[in-house]
Amino acid sequence: KSFLSCLSEVQHSIKGSPYTKASLKTVIHRYYSGKGSDFISRLDLGTVNLVDAMFDEMLEKGRFDSEAWELVVKTKIPVLKLITQDLSFLFSPRNIARKFLNNLTLTLISTPNSTVDPMRMALTGYVDKIVSKYETDISVVNTVCIDAQAWFAGNQQRLELVQEKVVRSESSKNKKVVAELRVVD
Repeated sequence: KSFLSCLSEVQHSIKGSPYTKASLKTVIHRYYSGKGSDFISRLDLGTVNLVDAMFDEMLEKGRFDSEAWELVVKTKIPVLKLITQDLSFLFSPRNIARKFLNNLTLTLISTPNSTVDPMRMALTGYVDKIVSKYETDISVVNTVCIDAQAWFAGNQQRLELVQEKVVRSESSKNKKVVAELRVVD
């Protein structure tokens, strides 16, 4: 409980994303050293290291622009808190918060590098709700994630329609090119 309390304080004290390049371990160490306490259980420290590694892997494999990465990184502490409270985040692909994080990263990678993009603005709203409202009640995160899943589903349908139109236009263009070559031959 004290670790979750500490994480909530850190989560609300950090404005913006100054820790985009800092590890959670470093951020938490700075916070604890300021409080005069240097005690973090081994289990909690292992979880911190795991979350740091997970986000390092995401950064390494994803092609995020700086604004997108700052948005993803805002979820670091909430994800750490979720894992501390519910290990299904790690082991169940159906975990609603995990699905949200996966969809968030995929959408950010595939959207234009613009903070005025409506998709990014909507995603920022969901992340900000989680960061501002989530203390220790997982249902807060789940509610936001369910709302976000509905939004993702609507955008997925629009994306599939656009992809279908592009495929049709490309295939007809390719047919024309192939037909022209055959006619010339």
